[in-house]
Amino acid sequence: MSSTDEETALNENNSTDNSEDLTSDEAVNYTFLIKGKLSVNSLRYEKADIKNISALFNFRDSVYIIDKFTFDAFKGKMNSSIRVELKPEDEMKINTKHIVEEMDVKQLLEDFDNFSEYGNSYIQSNNLSGILSTQLYTQMVIVGDSLLMNKMRIKGAFKIEKGGIYNYKPAMDMAEFTKLKELDNIRFKTLESKMFMFKNKLYIPSTDIVSSALDVSFFGMESMGDDYEYHVDLRLREVLKGKSKKLLKRQAETGDDISDKDLDRGSVKLIYADIDGKSKVGFDSKKAIRKMQLKIKVQNQMLDLIFNPKIVSFDTGVK
Repeated sequence: MSSTDEETALNENNSTDNSEDLTSDEAVNYTFLIKGKLSVNSLRYEKADIKNISALFNFRDSVYIIDKFTFDAFKGKMNSSIRVELKPEDEMKINTKHIVEEMDVKQLLEDFDNFSEYGNSYIQSNNLSGILSTQLYTQMVIVGDSLLMNKMRIKGAFKIEKGGIYNYKPAMDMAEFTKLKELDNIRFKTLESKMFMFKNKLYIPSTDIVSSALDVSFFGMESMGDDYEYHVDLRLREVLKGKSKKLLKRQAETGDDISDKDLDRGSVKLIYADIDGKSKVGFDSKKAIRKMQLKIKVQNQMLDLIFNPKIVSFDTGVK
């Protein structure tokens, strides 16, 4: 490990001349500044081998900043920034920025035991593969030792290339309903998604999966409890046109008209939801689609009013 260009400053505010004596009951306020560069060749955390670690840092009084915290891991690279602000009444605000370039998502999940310690029960290393790239911004507030989930903010987008989704329960449930075994194991060229978190709910404005047999688009919402609601658009390619006609006929029988555009695209619309303990896997309705689209739009606009990650400064003053 090596540390270079490290600067430490200790200043006394409201100080008197050095020749004057301070009485014991006089208050003395101190400030501090520690800034510099850090580099580490390699380290091992859990099962993960992390190499070429470097960072810039600036610690002063009530603001701690780490910028350009870069490292190589999981066959890719990561660049993160962290800003911690200490507030009155034992409150701490933390802003972060993370840029991931071409990491092996399967290895990431495996080496961190599927993030089970952090409550992940949604997807495991045997459910997902591919090369992950992402840009993610977060903001959280901690009071004492409690994370205030209702003040958790997230904005981000990610892409997974040359991967697959395997034996994933939501996809398998839809495969059973549609009789499309292709949903059990989806090999895709790209999976691109946007997300944001507001008022303790995770919203997915759009996700697009491109594969050889079918394309999948979906959007929806998931609470930090058990509720979720996703609206899925399956677009079957020529090899599955026969199945799409049967599905479209079944969908028409539910009451919603099928547009000419959907017929041409072989587009089948599904809903996958669990609200207040009531599960549903079936054909979607235009009313439910519009309602969720409006909800996502309004919540995103409200989040934009109070959380603009691009104005958060991670400048350390270190070159």
